Amino acid sequence: MSNVKCIIIEDDPAFQVIIKSLVSKLPNFEILDVFDNSVDAALFITRKKPDLVFLDVEINGLNGLEVLDSLIHKPKTIVVSGEQKYADEAAELNVDAFITKPITSFENFKETVESVLAS
Repeated sequence: MSNVKCIIIEDDPAFQVIIKSLVSKLPNFEILDVFDNSVDAALFITRKKPDLVFLDVEINGLNGLEVLDSLIHKPKTIVVSGEQKYADEAAELNVDAFITKPITSFENFKETVESVLAS
């Protein structure tokens, strides 16, 4: 099985560490990069076309969902947000999953990721 290439778009250093740690426990995953602003992330997505994006909504630059909406080719996306209020907007943009911070269960995280990749 080839590696799942992913990026993390998160401006909170603590959550960057948490998400990197969770992803590192998943087999066959490669984190291409971590971004703390949405504009650089959008450019990277356009150039490198990762398989999966972990996306915060409230981030430096454009709102994470605005960035996603601006992309022509959208990768599979899991929104990771501390604000449940963004779930409806994320659903309207057809994101693949929505995880609420704080992430308290590796098993739930893993099941969500596996479900997104299987769809």
